[in-house]
Amino acid sequence: MTPIIINGKICEIVGSAVDVTAYKLLQKKLTDQANKDFLTGLANRHYLYKYLSDLTQNDKAFGIVFIDLNDFKEINDSYGHATGDELLIAISKRLKALDIDVLFISRLGGDEFAAIIPFSKQNTYQSVMRLIKGIFSKPFMIQGNHLEVDDAIGCAKYPEDGKVFETLLSSADQAMYENKNTMKNNG
Repeated sequence: MTPIIINGKICEIVGSAVDVTAYKLLQKKLTDQANKDFLTGLANRHYLYKYLSDLTQNDKAFGIVFIDLNDFKEINDSYGHATGDELLIAISKRLKALDIDVLFISRLGGDEFAAIIPFSKQNTYQSVMRLIKGIFSKPFMIQGNHLEVDDAIGCAKYPEDGKVFETLLSSADQAMYENKNTMKNNG
């Protein structure tokens, strides 16, 4: 706004206003598309990497849990991709509903998820991992089908298992596959 002053007195003020609401909404939509999984609304792999990178800069203890669904391809093949998508959404809802204040959850893609567990005296990695595994203890009702889903889970801890987020992701992924192989050999 620019005042027009004549003889030391403000005679009028000239200015303009622009409604930027549509621009701000578009900006938010683009940010969401860049950082969220389109199907589940969880953070995506890109945002997880950014989040982990920021966390490793703070040098506070945390764990990363990898979650993989066993035999998910068979669900897609048997019931169709729409059912598979609904199952992923239902799993995401159960993960979001976990009663843990500081849990960050993302969908890495396909049937893989990751959860970040900042360590505190209120939680331990093992108790949080039990809570995560617990969401798979009840069948999922999807399109009239009771689907029982088995998962493989693995955890890596910062800084013990790595100080760079790529190393942490790799360690958690490796722990998950070791778990999966142990389950196959024992089952």
